[in-house]
Amino acid sequence: MNLTVTVMALGVAALCLVSVVDAAAGGPAGVVVIEPRPRTWLGAHAAAELARTIGRMTGSPVAVAATPPPAGDRRIRLILSVGPGSEPLRRLPGASDADRLRDGFVIESHGAGGVRISATSDTGLLYGVYEYLERFCGVGFFWDGDRVPRRAEPPVRGIHVASLPRWPLRHFGLADGWGLAKFHHHFRTTEERTRILDWMAKRKINLSHVGLFPTVATSGVPAKQVFGIDDSRPDAFTFSGWPGALDLPAERVTERLKAQLAFGRQRGIRWIYYLAYGNLPHQFRQTHPEYRYVGSLGYDATVLYPDDPACTQWMRRFYGELLRTYGTDHIYQDTPFVESTGAADPEQSFALKLKAAQQMCALYKEMDPRAVWQSDSWDMGAVPQVWTAGRIARYFGALPKPMMRVYDTAADVNPFYERTNYFEGTDWAFGILHSFQGDDHLHGDMPGILAKLQSVSKDPKADRCRGIYHVPESNGHNLLYFELTTRAAWDPDGLKLDRFLADYAERRYGSANAAVMTPALAALVKAVYSGGGATPIYKKLGCGYGPQWWPIVGARDVAAGPEPAPRELKELMVALDLAASSKAAAWKERFYVTDLVDWTRTALAYASNWKTLDAYRALRQGDAGRASASAASASECLRRIEDLLSTRPEFSLQTQIASVMATPGANPHAAMLMKKHCVNDLYSANEVYEQMHWYYRPRMDVYLGELQSRVRSGARSIDWADISSRCAEIEKRWLEQDIAVPTGERTTQTTRQLTEAALRWLKELR
Repeated sequence: MNLTVTVMALGVAALCLVSVVDAAAGGPAGVVVIEPRPRTWLGAHAAAELARTIGRMTGSPVAVAATPPPAGDRRIRLILSVGPGSEPLRRLPGASDADRLRDGFVIESHGAGGVRISATSDTGLLYGVYEYLERFCGVGFFWDGDRVPRRAEPPVRGIHVASLPRWPLRHFGLADGWGLAKFHHHFRTTEERTRILDWMAKRKINLSHVGLFPTVATSGVPAKQVFGIDDSRPDAFTFSGWPGALDLPAERVTERLKAQLAFGRQRGIRWIYYLAYGNLPHQFRQTHPEYRYVGSLGYDATVLYPDDPACTQWMRRFYGELLRTYGTDHIYQDTPFVESTGAADPEQSFALKLKAAQQMCALYKEMDPRAVWQSDSWDMGAVPQVWTAGRIARYFGALPKPMMRVYDTAADVNPFYERTNYFEGTDWAFGILHSFQGDDHLHGDMPGILAKLQSVSKDPKADRCRGIYHVPESNGHNLLYFELTTRAAWDPDGLKLDRFLADYAERRYGSANAAVMTPALAALVKAVYSGGGATPIYKKLGCGYGPQWWPIVGARDVAAGPEPAPRELKELMVALDLAASSKAAAWKERFYVTDLVDWTRTALAYASNWKTLDAYRALRQGDAGRASASAASASECLRRIEDLLSTRPEFSLQTQIASVMATPGANPHAAMLMKKHCVNDLYSANEVYEQMHWYYRPRMDVYLGELQSRVRSGARSIDWADISSRCAEIEKRWLEQDIAVPTGERTTQTTRQLTEAALRWLKELR
């Protein structure tokens, strides 16, 4: 059901050009924003955001006043109100849900020349301000910044909108990895963190999470105090190869975390605390060998048995210190022994997990009477031998439903809600696990995810679905995909993909480029966002757990003749041709440049895959000439990607390393740990400039060189063992040596020159 009611006498485009005061009567009269009363921080912030953005739009300062101006004042009045004017919300379906009502808003023409934005809460008011700016003024609120078009005046005529969110919980997770800050949150600056949280509020996101695990790097002072960790001692610990060490002094970590939590809470974002019941720092086992620790666990975890009184004692101390230090929004996430069994026998494993869940629920309630315990469905797929249908029913039947919530981790691709009777009547949320394993290449299924969200919205059996959770394993990429899903999290009903793309093109690229960029976006969706999108082979070469992602070793069967160009590449070239035909002025638009870089590097990656696969096919067929030609083309694709990345500072890991290492008290091992994150198990194999130079390209050169040598010698296959030792040396160099790229090895061309040259070269590629 569509919960947004809109009646407009004029189209939005026309509204944005209407002048309230006739030019003959003295020209535009200016704008005044009226703050809501009583005055609160968030209400004042909403007024300031409206005034600031309208000022940017019109080019004239906008006043903020406590009360309406006197009669005769000719200024346009934008009135903000909490309470009065919000009555239409109570007539909408879903208004009986207090949480949904709190976030709703009304936007309507008011008086002879004004607009009133009303809500039942300050949070709803802020959302109403952003909706007005976006829908009626054409402002674009994007992950990478705002785009404010120039308009003579804000529109005021023929407007009436009353809107409630379809779901009260709208979550977006920040992947807290140690890699490049473009994709991972751990080393993002204060400026980057605040910009992202502002984006969440603009997308009407009201929930996120932080990991508060028993490490200084995640919890700061509480971990140091409770477990006696010496944060002045350099620490190079990694768990299963992932960074789990100290990075900055505990006080710096706590200062940074407090600022992030406070900034989000001011804007209506509540925080889920990710905890790990029974988990202890890795140093703890060394100093306390007297305890009995759970076995059969992954990730080198140090965990006490849930029925051990010492487990509750340590957790009570640690959780209590967390709450005293950071406050709470009363939501605690923990899935017991996730991705591990803890025991060889499935029934014993289940009993262990159930006991841990029962113990943590009791402790949460003891410490916080308003506690909500949240878990997820991931473990059900990770250890299916434990989670039979019968045990799942027993699990939910043995736990306190009134305080429970579960999110279906990958409901977009592997839903569990349908096979668990919608989690046996427990409150739940629909999870979107886009960018699994940190994949940052363009991929996804926009028509598919929209259809699924619309289906869940209408499913009477999904009446206990309370929200939409975004749980990406990296972010800062695939901006178009997340723009759609965050919008659908507010209300998917009636949302049409073609209209969404046209609106996105207008807001992101401007009116002058929208006519060209709308069909370009449609072609992009067809190429990579309709279930397509291929993982770049160069990122997964040698990946032991996913050999299907690099089918270029062994003695595989191949079809006769050359490898045909992939569908994704052909369709992406259509999108690029359309986008490149935009006016030359588009290159002055930073969002256009950002997207053209992403589309171009993706096309080059597809071409690299294509030619690498063809080189392998030529090896199997004994065609040395074609193997050499295809290998050269594959290498050229990677060189062009590297050059393109070198012109964009956001892709530089060395810049981040220099910044982190300049922080007083930084762990001297932090640089290595950042680099380790980038290559660990090739899990978060992201696009990083220095990694392309020192790691991806050299490893692919080893592979392609060996392939050519073997086909010339008459061999017809290649195995990972033939190159693994040389690739290991490249990884060793990456981890242990400086990764700054010498100036003489960097291109002197501009982003535009490289992009346009790449498109010409790709068109000639055969």
